[in-house]
Amino acid sequence: MMKHSIGLYIILLFKIAPLIAQKPNTSDKKQPEVKKLVQPVFGMMPKYPWNDPKIKISSPPPLTGKKMGSVWTPGIKPLGYELDGKVKVFRLIAQPVEQIISNDQPAEWEALVPAKNKEHINPMKPFKQTLKCWGYNGSTPGPTLEATEGDTVRIIVKNELPEPTSVHWHGFLIPNKEDGATPETAPPILPGQTFTYEFTLKQSGTLMYHSGFNPMKQDDYGMMGLFIIHPKGGYAKKIDKDVGIFLQQFAIRPGNVFPDLTTMDFNWFLFNGHAAPLIPMITVNEGDRVRLRFANTIMDSHPIHLHGFIWEQVGTEGGPIKESARIKGSTINVPPGTTRDVEFVADNPGLWRLHCHKLHHIVNAHADVPMGVMNQGGMFTEFYVVPKNKLKSTTVKKMDSTTPNKSARILRQAQDERSRDTFSARPDLSINSRLKAPSKAAHPEPVEGVEGYEKTEKINLKGKFKPKTNSKNLPLLPSAPQRTNQPGRIT
Repeated sequence: MMKHSIGLYIILLFKIAPLIAQKPNTSDKKQPEVKKLVQPVFGMMPKYPWNDPKIKISSPPPLTGKKMGSVWTPGIKPLGYELDGKVKVFRLIAQPVEQIISNDQPAEWEALVPAKNKEHINPMKPFKQTLKCWGYNGSTPGPTLEATEGDTVRIIVKNELPEPTSVHWHGFLIPNKEDGATPETAPPILPGQTFTYEFTLKQSGTLMYHSGFNPMKQDDYGMMGLFIIHPKGGYAKKIDKDVGIFLQQFAIRPGNVFPDLTTMDFNWFLFNGHAAPLIPMITVNEGDRVRLRFANTIMDSHPIHLHGFIWEQVGTEGGPIKESARIKGSTINVPPGTTRDVEFVADNPGLWRLHCHKLHHIVNAHADVPMGVMNQGGMFTEFYVVPKNKLKSTTVKKMDSTTPNKSARILRQAQDERSRDTFSARPDLSINSRLKAPSKAAHPEPVEGVEGYEKTEKINLKGKFKPKTNSKNLPLLPSAPQRTNQPGRIT
């Protein structure tokens, strides 16, 4: 009898307990529905719109990719200009961008590493990552603009974003109305509208442009680019290779393509919109004078280190540094909102690492668990100095695709999606033109944008290699446009 009573008691307890635990609803008002905040997954739009379906995303302006200066921005196309009298006219389109920032292929520099050095090393395989963000002319960062101190420039900006924007000219000595800090200096550029900035360059140095409206979101979303102003009288010492690198970082959740703009837990760190192994290798000739320009607009500082050399800091966003005040080193810290220029002679041949020295920043999508031998990721690439004796011994016009040497392997690497755009934008850093003597011109003529570039017979590997265009059949610049966009006028 006792056993039956206990069993009945337990059954009643399980049935009555949930009813007792319920709190009576003393209000006649309908209780609001609690919605869970769901993180966007692959293919889903974030809570804020990435694009406006009513606004067509245009192709980049025709002069995007037209090299008319001397600075190479690895992985990012330059931006040419039209001439309206003596005014240099640039065109930027602020627009949604979809960009591959890393892939699952070996880095191009790995072809230069001897096989014996890689024995007993079995690193983890890299993986492909796509980023949906905002930028200019189809990329983040946007194209690099170049002009000379004393030039008058006009930048026509079209907005294809789903919200207003503006462009701030970071570090420029310009009139207040051209600063682009919205709404203090000008109204915003509404979606679908065009706005024209115009000013005279009164300084030289490595400067930047980025969003001046809602920058907490738009800068973090990828809206930035380099603007190089060369000194009016040229450089005191001829620069053979001039390289610009924009430092970027994003927080991208696993399985996602949209950055998380609400966190400071960044896990992707980029040179010019790419993470290793997709970052192009920087190739120079032994004896070249090299200038590296670093820029940063986001959250973290980045101590950039180059193996094998001691450089001098020659400039900041404030302009050139006098020779007596220059500091030597092999690592330079680049805080947010600044640029740093370093210069040195590449007199030490070989393959040298160039990377951020925060270890967190040379890993892609770092995991929360211990990992094995990891591939180089994030802000990491190689600086390759071609020895003089190799330059003299490899002046052949043709090279068979089966030739078992490093040069042929590098050329084969140029066929994949990582390097095709980069090598076509800067053929003087491809193996074909690297076999030629170094350039003698500090500022080349605007032909394909290459110093000392001459057309040579290219090698057709698997029928996929497209020869570079000779200067003789390059399209001529368009005639001076009619000035329909007055400075500061929205159209």
